[in-house]
Formats: sequence, structure tokens, C-alpha cells
Amino acid sequence: VSLSLLQKVETGQVPASPAFVAGVARVLEVSPGYLYGVENWHDEDQPLVESAGIAELRRAIDAFDDPQVDGDPMPLGFIDTRLTELAGQIVRLKYTDAATELAGILRHLYVHAGGPDPDGLLAKAALHDAYRLTATVAGRFGQADLAAMASERHIALAPETGDPMRIAVSAFHRSSRHLRNGDYAAGLRLIERSRGEIDDGLEPASGL
Repeated sequence: VSLSLLQKVETGQVPASPAFVAGVARVLEVSPGYLYGVENWHDEDQPLVESAGIAELRRAIDAFDDPQVDGDPMPLGFIDTRLTELAGQIVRLKYTDAATELAGILRHLYVHAGGPDPDGLLAKAALHDAYRLTATVAGRFGQADLAAMASERHIALAPETGDPMRIAVSAFHRSSRHLRNGDYAAGLRLIERSRGEIDDGLEPASGL
């Protein structure tokens, strides 16, 4: 690219096109996803898997049809509050604590999600959020397979929540995978499709 174009992008006069980002990524020897801010560059900053609840989180993901909770399930209101607090912990890089608690929350949500509406629908919405947080935590620990599994779960579950905002959130996460692989057209189509669903006048059921 020309020096003048590079300067315009750096100063914010023109947006960086996908081709521009791909070229810069090649020169800097990083992935396009890193430049887009959707993945980490340095693995040495990742917390140790052994110190986290990753093993329990894996078992909880696999227990979707056999949750085995002790006593009565946690109330949905309490779970919603804890998920919001866990999201804050993740922002503050407290991944170990989040991984440990998410495992238990997933098991309780499996029980709720199998119940009748409206509680069943609310549980599916909370389960969507829990899967999304699980994908983030697993990715931070470098557990790509677990992150991919959790991502697939929240993407598939989003339409069942009845919330267009959750559908949009899942579409964004799905589009980021296309961006990492350089498939920009597919990623943009996903985002535009989800924006269209929101703009159709549907009232979101959550504040996401």
C-alpha cells in the first residue's frame, strides 16, 4: 500500500479495508484477528490451565443431558445475577474464579432449561450467556476445542431464547471466526443479517 494511504488509516481519515488489514498482518507476522482485537498474540500471558477449573468446566459441558446437581437447582434470578458478576470478573481478568463457578452454573441451567416456559425460556437465555462466557474463558486458557464447543452451543441456542439481541451477539462471535480466517465477506453478511433482524422492530428481551 502507499505511504499516504497508510498515514490516512493511522490518523483515522479512512477505514482500514479487509485487504489492508490482511497485508499489515502479513508484514507484522500476526493474524488479522489480532489486529481486529478478537484474539490474543502472546500466549505467555495466559493463566496456567492446571490452576483453573478447566477440567470441571469440560465435565460440565459434557453433562448437558445428565447434569447431576446436589439439592434443588439454583434460582434463575440468582444465576442471572452471578452471570453478570462473572462477566465483570472476566473483564478484570479473573479467569480462574470464573471457570470454576461457570461449571456449576451450567449444570443448574441444564435442569432449568428442560422445564416448561416461561422459566424454561429464561433458562435458555441464561444458558446462552453462560456458554458465551465459557467460550471466552476457555479461549483465554488456550483451550481452543472447549471454546469452539461452547461457541457452537451459544450460537445454536440463540434463536431459542426469543431475544434478537442474543442472536446478534452470537452472530458477532461467529463473524469473528470468519475474520480470523480471512473470510471477510461471510463475516460481514452475518453481522448485516443480525442487524436486519434487530431493525425489524423486535423488542429485545435483555439488555445485552
